[in-house]
Amino acid sequence: MHSTIFRALPSPSPVAALLLAVACLASNQAVAQEYTTEVSLDGDAGPVLVRWLANAGVLIESGDTIAVIDGFFDGTQRGNFHYTNLPEEERQLVRTGKGKWRDVDIVLTTHHHFDHFNAQIVGEHLAANPNAVFAGTGQAADRLRIDFPGWADVADRAHGFSPRETGTQTLEHQGMIVTFYDVPHAGSNRDVTENVAIMVEIDGVKVIHFGDASTEPRDYEGLGLPDENIDLALVPAWFVSYSSGMRIVHSLIGAKSNIAMHLYPERDTEMEKAVRTDWPNLRLFSDF
Repeated sequence: MHSTIFRALPSPSPVAALLLAVACLASNQAVAQEYTTEVSLDGDAGPVLVRWLANAGVLIESGDTIAVIDGFFDGTQRGNFHYTNLPEEERQLVRTGKGKWRDVDIVLTTHHHFDHFNAQIVGEHLAANPNAVFAGTGQAADRLRIDFPGWADVADRAHGFSPRETGTQTLEHQGMIVTFYDVPHAGSNRDVTENVAIMVEIDGVKVIHFGDASTEPRDYEGLGLPDENIDLALVPAWFVSYSSGMRIVHSLIGAKSNIAMHLYPERDTEMEKAVRTDWPNLRLFSDF
C-alpha cells in the first residue's frame, strides 16, 4: 500500500549568509575524471544510487524505492537550445511502464519546460504504473491536466506545488521525504516560469535538484539549506560560469558534494577548465 502525506511548512526566516573561503587549487585530474553518469552515496541501509538519465534528468534509487527528477521529457532542440535525451526505445519503455521503469515510485519535475517535462509522457507513465505519483510545480500539474487526455484516470496521483505562494512544502511517499523550495528560474523566465528546488531524502541521504535555478544569491539566503546537511547538490552547469554561482554552491547550499548538469552535447572546454581550477569538489553529469 502506497501512502502519501502532505504538509505545509512555514517559510524559513531569513538567515545571514556568510561567504566561506573557497579553495581554488589547480587540479591535474584528467578530463575524463570530471565526467560521470552515476554516483553512489552511503545510506542507512545500503547504497543510494543517483544515475544521470539525460540533460537534467536523474534517477535516485535505494533498494526498491525509485524517484525520477526531470527525466520524463521529449525534446532536445528548440531554437538555439540543444540538449541530450533518452533514446526513443527507452522513452517508449517509460511511457508503457516497462523494464526498470515499472518500479518508479515518484515522478518529480522542477518546472514545465520541454527539456525537463512532457505531459504526455508523464501521463502515460502514470496510467501504466498505478503505483507511481507525480509532483511538481503548479504550472506542470496544469499542463498535465490540460494536455494529457487521460487526466481523469491519474488526477488523484498528480500534485502541484507553488512554494512561491505557499512557502516551502513537503510530501512523504514510500519512505521518502520530498521538499519543494521556491528558487526562481534563471534569466528572462524568472517571473513567468515556476521553478522549484526539490530535495529528496531517502534512506537517510539528502539529494537536492535545482532545475533551471537562478544565480542570484538573494534567492537562496532565506532557505536555510546549509543547515540541512545535504549530501549531494545537482546544479545547472551555468553556475560554473559565475562567481555568484560559486558563492551559492559553497555558502548558501553547502552540500558535501556537487554535480553540474544540463550541458549542451558539445564539449565545453572552458567549463572543463573552470571545473579543474575553481571547482575542486564538483563533477559533471554527462557521457559525451
